[in-house]
Amino acid sequence: MTASISQHFMTRGAGNGFPSCLQKVDVSNFDFWTTLSGVSKVSPTTSDALIQESYISAMNLFWNMEKTSFTATTVEASQTHLAFTENPIERVCNSDMFNRVIMTNDATSQTAIYIEMLLRIVRMYNGVTTDEVNFVGYGLKSEPYDSGIRSSTEWGLEGLRSDSSLIRATISSYTDDNTFESSPYPVFETIAQDIAYTTVSGLNVIGWVYARWRTAGITTAPAADATAMTASNDDSSFSLTSIDFYAYPLNPPTP
Repeated sequence: MTASISQHFMTRGAGNGFPSCLQKVDVSNFDFWTTLSGVSKVSPTTSDALIQESYISAMNLFWNMEKTSFTATTVEASQTHLAFTENPIERVCNSDMFNRVIMTNDATSQTAIYIEMLLRIVRMYNGVTTDEVNFVGYGLKSEPYDSGIRSSTEWGLEGLRSDSSLIRATISSYTDDNTFESSPYPVFETIAQDIAYTTVSGLNVIGWVYARWRTAGITTAPAADATAMTASNDDSSFSLTSIDFYAYPLNPPTP
């Protein structure tokens, strides 16, 4: 797939590579956390090189990310990508980017596919944020989502009967465990969910996926694989393919 081309530009920003000062987050008490370069709860030793790697990834995400590519399909709708509306040059005055799409079932106006992207970079600390010794690198701002799960980008799919078919998926840089929900209807409801450290287009993130099917006569059992970022049930499926970035002309204009 050919990358979209953006125009060259220069900006002074806040002196840190971004338009504004970055929020500091103490991630030490979360069940899962990882910087974009892979310093994590299970591998917490950082270095100047790993911090620099996460910084470069954070800069690339903020300034050059165009869209997420995926396959999201229900019996009512399908979607393959969601892009930010701001071109790179338009991000000079922004501290974050946000976009959302909601596709409905035309017959009932129920949500068929819901996708929300938030791009905000944070400085991550394995301990109090007042001590720079605890600084481990850069990650994605991860907002509360549901029952401990946090999200930077989230996908939701509701199938033919929204109370029966549900798929959810998120990526984040820090979150608590996947204690999202246990089945109140174990006789005829099947749930699959998974959480794992994974990589998407070379970026270290935490993936969480959830699939539910609540009806008798199930044909295909729900499946969830957070490492692969896939989930499916009897009538819906989701698979995250990549995070895509803008490209630039080979010969930039002379200032």
